[in-house]
Amino acid sequence: MKSFKKYVVLILCCIFTASCAADPTDTDKQENAEIDTPPEQIILTAAVQNGLSDASMQGFEYFIEKVEAISNGYIKIEITQGNDILEMLDKGYDIAFASNAEFARANGDFLIYSSPFYFTDYNHLTMTLNSQQFYSAMRNTNISLLNSMPLGAFYDGNNYIISSREEMYDTIDQYNGRLINIIGEQPIFENVLDDLGADIKDRSIDYMLSNFGKNRNISAMECSIDLLGDITKREKVESFHICKSFHSARINWIMLSQPTREKLSEYEIAVLTEAMAYAVAKNDSIVISNEQKSLELAEEMGGVMTAPNYNEFFEAAAESIQNSDKFSGLWDWQLYNEVRRMAL
Repeated sequence: MKSFKKYVVLILCCIFTASCAADPTDTDKQENAEIDTPPEQIILTAAVQNGLSDASMQGFEYFIEKVEAISNGYIKIEITQGNDILEMLDKGYDIAFASNAEFARANGDFLIYSSPFYFTDYNHLTMTLNSQQFYSAMRNTNISLLNSMPLGAFYDGNNYIISSREEMYDTIDQYNGRLINIIGEQPIFENVLDDLGADIKDRSIDYMLSNFGKNRNISAMECSIDLLGDITKREKVESFHICKSFHSARINWIMLSQPTREKLSEYEIAVLTEAMAYAVAKNDSIVISNEQKSLELAEEMGGVMTAPNYNEFFEAAAESIQNSDKFSGLWDWQLYNEVRRMAL
């Protein structure tokens, strides 16, 4: 718990620093500005993607509450939910809250941040994506393609590889000739697994959980951490391995449109920045707490944790994607490597 609190403090510091420095043209103005609450109230509009997780929505609602509290009611945020967040941004919404995949429709570089075996763990992810160094790296392409910049990134959970047999799947050679069951279509991940020599089946999570440990074809499968606890509701498996592969982290972003940023005062940017720092810490604490409960339940029922050689998996994934005719031109490889090295 002390370790997690330490990272929450670091997140607060990173986001506050990164967001305050998000517009370098305002540096002199910010240094000389007096931060006083203006008298008139302003209302910002937020486009929120339908279907986001409960944890993410709790984090965003907390962000709204903190904005109003910090500004003493001067700034309020009104939510409109929709399916096409990019279209809503084009129509003039001030803030957008959506999944990584939604923003990747406009800027393919966002696919980098959910690519297989990219981050080593939660701390690596959040300390990278909520840093000034990251915002500086993505500034030009992000503003030009989305006409917005992140206020913060929410961690929304990830998947591990679990096995009811002897393989731990913590080294790449263990995938060769093995059947791996995955959740839904994941073309990039499937490409990587195929190059590792694995056989791949796309199955429903209910089917996999119901048959895990009982059906030889469901001896190795992908499972989100928050669903590990659901295995305890099924017939008990004497022992199984949980590889903390962190191979498909889920991310949601809160974006501030550039036209809105240019209209806001230094005080207003400071309010959003501080509220965002609190919201990221709040969201992450909810997700991490839920994941920890699932891991504890899994250990109680015989789960044995293993950790992969992260560099080995990252290098294998990068080679697979870059050598693929289908995916090699997917993103900026210099950015791919640059962002990966942050916070390591």
